[in-house]
Amino acid sequence: MTETAPPPTEAGETPPAGMPLPLDVLPANFRKHVDPAAPVPLRMMGAKGLVPMGPKDMSTALFMLTFDADEKVREAAGKSAAGLPDKILAVALRDESMDGRVLDYFARTLHDQEQYIEMIVLNQGTPDEAIARVAAVATERISEIIAQNQLRMLRHAPIVRALAANKAVRPSTLDGVTDFCVRSGLVLEDLEAFRDARRRVHGADTDEEAAQKAAAAEIEEAQAEHELEQLGASSPDVGDGAAEVDNEGRRVSIAMQIGRLSI
Repeated sequence: MTETAPPPTEAGETPPAGMPLPLDVLPANFRKHVDPAAPVPLRMMGAKGLVPMGPKDMSTALFMLTFDADEKVREAAGKSAAGLPDKILAVALRDESMDGRVLDYFARTLHDQEQYIEMIVLNQGTPDEAIARVAAVATERISEIIAQNQLRMLRHAPIVRALAANKAVRPSTLDGVTDFCVRSGLVLEDLEAFRDARRRVHGADTDEEAAQKAAAAEIEEAQAEHELEQLGASSPDVGDGAAEVDNEGRRVSIAMQIGRLSI
């Protein structure tokens, strides 16, 4: 699938051919080290991490250079990116202003280094698609972190599907995720875990009509309670919405309470 080029930046600059980011994502003094039109030695300096840059700029430049036309530059950039020291990665991967494509790249490159995957997962700038890919192969610990971000799951259902397919995800975690989906109106009928969650949330009879009837019954009972209170049938010692209790300690239904009322 051909990657769609990102739109022009505010300055109107578009990415060079073959590069996913425009040059102006970097400060002006660093652009010559990633510019396809610059001499190879300058680009190689950038690819080997020999240019003194901050964590965000260094990570971004290396990502850009993995698309360089020169194979040796690409290889050097990939090797440098995978071997960046912790003092750079720990800052760069937490930076929410980092371009999402750079974070996605490092999620792939550092897939077996859990401490960095955690930073990427917690970074709000990481694309939802990247989170879904991580969720499919995440460790139990990382999957727990992903499962806590309910907003991401609501706007990108493939994250839920990925967690459901991942054998490392704890059953209790998946139950919590799918229960949340049911209560939030997210429909994933093809997932067995979702169907199980709907039975837990709505009861054994899980078809939509039954669920709607149950909800309507709850509303009707709440209205009956309200009407009963207006008629003065509720005991003053019982909290709002509570049913009466008879002399033998049994709860009396709303219908029974209404039946006992005088004209």
